[in-house]
Amino acid sequence: MRVRTYTNMWNEEKKLYTIYEWTLPTPVSFRQIGLFAIGAIIWMPLMAFIQVVDIKTPVGFVIWFAVPVLLAIFGNQQIYEGKSMLQFLQSLFGHVLEPKHVLDGKGVSIREEKISDGTEKEPEAHVLRYDVWTKKKMERI
Repeated sequence: MRVRTYTNMWNEEKKLYTIYEWTLPTPVSFRQIGLFAIGAIIWMPLMAFIQVVDIKTPVGFVIWFAVPVLLAIFGNQQIYEGKSMLQFLQSLFGHVLEPKHVLDGKGVSIREEKISDGTEKEPEAHVLRYDVWTKKKMERI
């Protein structure tokens, strides 16, 4: 079941149709411009360092500009659940990096806190019980 909300109404993607008096062949979004710039900043110095082909030749021009243009085009298309590749990777890494165990509302790593699986008996003198609302120590268990 899909719940309809109007939140995405304010997240409408803004696009450029003209630059001054020059009409663009297709509308270009600001995200596409940013993806092209990031791709160009990474790809073009790499191509200059490797020195594969000269940019003055037609094949070299295509090789130098193909990756940033393809990144701008395909990085903005919706791939899964209405998300672009950038949004999908952001939510994927956010899910992978978030703490899986929560103790008292804070993320706890398994390495920091020993969570017993019930097979071994831990000493009871070190375990304290806390009141949920006041966060005060109540009694030793």
